[in-house]
Amino acid sequence: MALKISSGGDGADESAPKQITSGSVSVKDRYEIKLDEPLPDYDTAPALAYRAVSIRDPSRPLHALVCDPKLPPRLDMISALHRVEGGSMVQVSDWDVVDWPPEGRRCPVLILNRPGGKKVLSGLTDKRKPLSEDFVTKHLIHPAVEILREMHGVGETHRALRPDNIYFSSEDEKGLVIGECFSAPPAMTQPLVVETLDSCLSLPGGRGEGLPGNDLYSLGVCILSLLIGQYPCNQMNDEEVIQQKMAVGSYSAIAQNHRVSLTIMEVLRGLLNDEETDRWTIEDLALWLNGRRLSPKLQALPAKATRPITVGGQGFNTARELAVGLHKNWDEAIPLVREGEIDGWLRRSLGDESRTEAMAAAKSAAGNDEPDRLVARAIIALDPNGPIRLRGLSATVGGLGMFCSVYRDDAEAQRLFSHVIHMGLATFWLEQQFHPRAESAHSVARLDRMRATLMRPTLGFGMERVMYELNSDMPCRSPLFEKDYVATLDHVLPALDRAAREREGDIKRLIDRDIAAYISVHFRRSVAGDLSDLEGEDHAAAAIAQVRMLAVLQDSVASGKPLPDLSRAAVKLLQPSIEEFQSRTTRKRITQTMLKVGKEGRLQGLVNVIANPAEIDADKAGYLKATNDFTKSAVEMINLRRNIKNQATVAATVGGQFSSGIAGILAALVCLITAAIRLA
Repeated sequence: MALKISSGGDGADESAPKQITSGSVSVKDRYEIKLDEPLPDYDTAPALAYRAVSIRDPSRPLHALVCDPKLPPRLDMISALHRVEGGSMVQVSDWDVVDWPPEGRRCPVLILNRPGGKKVLSGLTDKRKPLSEDFVTKHLIHPAVEILREMHGVGETHRALRPDNIYFSSEDEKGLVIGECFSAPPAMTQPLVVETLDSCLSLPGGRGEGLPGNDLYSLGVCILSLLIGQYPCNQMNDEEVIQQKMAVGSYSAIAQNHRVSLTIMEVLRGLLNDEETDRWTIEDLALWLNGRRLSPKLQALPAKATRPITVGGQGFNTARELAVGLHKNWDEAIPLVREGEIDGWLRRSLGDESRTEAMAAAKSAAGNDEPDRLVARAIIALDPNGPIRLRGLSATVGGLGMFCSVYRDDAEAQRLFSHVIHMGLATFWLEQQFHPRAESAHSVARLDRMRATLMRPTLGFGMERVMYELNSDMPCRSPLFEKDYVATLDHVLPALDRAAREREGDIKRLIDRDIAAYISVHFRRSVAGDLSDLEGEDHAAAAIAQVRMLAVLQDSVASGKPLPDLSRAAVKLLQPSIEEFQSRTTRKRITQTMLKVGKEGRLQGLVNVIANPAEIDADKAGYLKATNDFTKSAVEMINLRRNIKNQATVAATVGGQFSSGIAGILAALVCLITAAIRLA
């Protein structure tokens, strides 16, 4: 269970949220979730179920699913599927993000119509009385055809069809209701027995949205499960399920010796065909319901070699089995691929010319200095219908985007994802398809576009941008939102306001890499020009650029709703910008004005104050005038000092000359007087 509630008591982690089991949580003032009334029978892993009450209609049977914040629910699907017939599938009445006391954080919650009965099967090991073929046909196959037709028609897939996600519509078990498909990433919690082989070989977080054929395959397993009263293959572990499917095909592996009528056998053969092009479509199933009997193509088993090839101490007889073996024994696979042993086995023992040519193509573009790329391409050549595999990574082409989202906090997973993109493995996978689908080509084209984004390390790009581009449901994963859940662009500013309040305005940066990338992807206008201003060397200008971008968001997305705590944090962030003003009086006045404006919660008001052209020009003009005045005064002072020094020099020179003259005159007088005395 992904949502873990502290048990409290001695030795409990003091930092863990305390368990709260009473009271209620309001959802949009329309519903209340009862904390003391969990409904474990309606849990949909990893989401937990609680009783919900409609304020307007308390008698309406509802339940809430509290979703795991790290496994984002498929919120975009809710509006797309609001027209699906509500009586045959559990529908979402509303959703929101709420403060969830048991977790001490904000979590996404779904409000759903509660089925009248419990799950047909509670889990993989549960058993019950088998249901009749007529009952399953009427209450499961008929409604499933209509539901899946509508879903696939709007480009969506269910990806949560499994026996323990099917409910009785009432306590007397008179009908069935298909469970919801919104509370977790697609196919994330599906048991392997209900998944196609390529999905079985992928990591749970790399299965992706899949195609309509994935839903139909899962429906086939559900049909058989209800007819036999248990999950098929429930005595096998995951490894054995995969091995059996590869060895004898899905139909034989799953149906085994279970007795069903020829009519239902026809359906199972059509839905459980491992070849996607031979698997029944929704229209084929509709024709069968209308009485037209089809002849499903028999499962074509892969060719077996006359001599097994050994990898990791195990012998393999088919190309697909060898691909699985190479993936599990990666380092050992490198010399096997590089030195040509596999080429010889394909040509002489398996006799598969197409796989031999594919292996040659795989090796021709992968040099010996790129051993990981060489093995990854070789695996694709051997098993073109399988997932893309690179050491610890295994994901379908359509699931690679989901992979980088689910394993966001796994540095190794992120590194491997980057390598898959840079190595062009998705493009090579598409080239090896016998019957390429438009959906697959679209997925590959999107992945190829991400290569340039990954190579740009600047704010608003890089891995963060790629994750949000490839996952529309992924919440903003900024560290500022560690205990929050930012599901849409509308949630960004309120979440920042809460973060500022919790940190008492002490936020070093309001727009980090995640927030910049999230806004870039979800904002309706381009912000590329603004992004360059956010990380310049001028920290004061970068701070203003951050507040300006959020101000635009406040006016266009938040309808100008006041954000007082975020505004106070912005005032602190803009302090260096205030210091850029030269006038002490201006700095004091602007600080007081910004504190006043900050209380109003309007970010644009702060921008208008700190980036007021008239104020900036006046400060520059005042500074220039002060500088000029100072310069003029300094020059006058220098000249004055120079003049004073010159006067002293002149005085000394003239005084010396005057003194010499006076001395000469006096000497002459003395001589005259002396001469007169002598004559007398």
